[in-house]
Amino acid sequence: MLEHSLRLIESLERPECWPFEVTAVERVETHISWVLLTGEEAYKIRKPVDLGFLDFSTLARRDHYAHEEVRLNRRFAPELYLGVVRITGTVDAPRIDGTGPLLEVAVRMRQFEQARQLDRELAAGMLTPEDMVAVGREVAAFQEQAPRAESGDDFGMPEAVWAPVGENFTQIRAALEDASAAERLDALERISASWAGSLREEFQARRAGGFIREGHGDLHLANLTRLPEGIRAFDCIEFSPALRWIDVVNDIAFLFMDLDAKGRNDLSWWCLNAWLASSGDYRGLSVLRFYVLYRVMVRAKVALLRRNQLDGQPRKDADDDFWTHLKQAHDLVRPAEPRLLLTCGVSGSGKSWVAMRLAAAAGLVHVRSDVERKRLFGLGPEERSESDLGSGIYSAQASEQTYVRLQQIAASVLDSGHGVIVDATFLTAAQRLPFIALAQRRGIDVGVLEVTAGQATLERRVRDRARAGNDPSEADTEVLMGQLGQVQRPEAEEGAWVVEVENEQDVDIEALRARIVVVR
Repeated sequence: MLEHSLRLIESLERPECWPFEVTAVERVETHISWVLLTGEEAYKIRKPVDLGFLDFSTLARRDHYAHEEVRLNRRFAPELYLGVVRITGTVDAPRIDGTGPLLEVAVRMRQFEQARQLDRELAAGMLTPEDMVAVGREVAAFQEQAPRAESGDDFGMPEAVWAPVGENFTQIRAALEDASAAERLDALERISASWAGSLREEFQARRAGGFIREGHGDLHLANLTRLPEGIRAFDCIEFSPALRWIDVVNDIAFLFMDLDAKGRNDLSWWCLNAWLASSGDYRGLSVLRFYVLYRVMVRAKVALLRRNQLDGQPRKDADDDFWTHLKQAHDLVRPAEPRLLLTCGVSGSGKSWVAMRLAAAAGLVHVRSDVERKRLFGLGPEERSESDLGSGIYSAQASEQTYVRLQQIAASVLDSGHGVIVDATFLTAAQRLPFIALAQRRGIDVGVLEVTAGQATLERRVRDRARAGNDPSEADTEVLMGQLGQVQRPEAEEGAWVVEVENEQDVDIEALRARIVVVR
């Protein structure tokens, strides 16, 4: 059957088979499909394979899933997905959208530059933190509107969560040829099963809380592309509702894992922190490592399946890819060493600028008080509250509620095994001490970053930020003057180590990260 389909693909590489002018046809192949690039448009044809987790073995199934692919992916990129076309004629003389008996079907897409896929852009050094922040926000926005799992299905229940994970290990084991890899796989499966058991109640809570939604299911860098309209996801899972109706963390975990596998852990954290700030789903961090491990092993499986279809150097490259992911999995399951960092500084000191970049460089969750304060009162990060100084969302009571909420988030993040930097003014010892005590109760390292700048710089930054109107902070120079009179500098006696960060000019984040390691 595969040989028959390959003959069809070879025939379609002839320009005369197409109903429009084509000078050349380029073929792109994956383990489950061929994509034919004609210049303006791309045509995706499924391989007639049954891999267990998907079954495209009959024409009826390929036709059904081609239509599902278009329907589902138009949620993400309506500009790309143009429809499904019939292929008729014969294997040796096929016709696109011809008459007569159906020979095969193809998804018709607008062709885009392969160099604009985010995996290619990353390899070319073109992908930026701003790009990944935008992606994190877009994913959160999509998920907010996505349908929730309802009673009557088992999506997101503990058994349903484990089913693809366990199946994945079984499929990898069947494709293995290396005894040492089998031993490593067994160890990873035991750890994964242990994590799943300990998270059983959390899975149930996630389901009850509405966090199981119809998502993408295959959200990695190669399935994101830059169009003139912006970065768009494509090629979501169409062949299995169970792999698409998943925890929202499961989707973002794939992208997080993929960036990390490609050596850009910093971009993983830029993306994740943007997603967290947009969604507010800090509780979801409790299941993040479980889903990241699952996604690592999915990529390991894909590498093995691809290897088994290749020869020569491409086969070796796929095998190397498998071992890279196996190492990534073992690095992931090492015991976590979370820590808590607090910022301390007045408005305009640049503490958020420092905190965001340090969080990405050091692999920390970034929690910003300006964002969480507004979330408490039903506002988006950049919505204006129109509150006067000392009133509305900036009243003493509102500020107290904000710090309580920040403490709750910090506790949740630390208990999930992740480090966190809480980005707030923390001008007084009374504000800092509850957080320091929280870390000490858990036996966790805690430090304070005292971020400072000259008064002229502080005033200029506050005025510039207010004019721009695109930052969560609403502090003006009046607020700044009040803060300057309240500052209680952090002291070692409070129980946390302190690093002074002079931020008159942009701070060298890598140097700051090194200083923190030394102080600890």
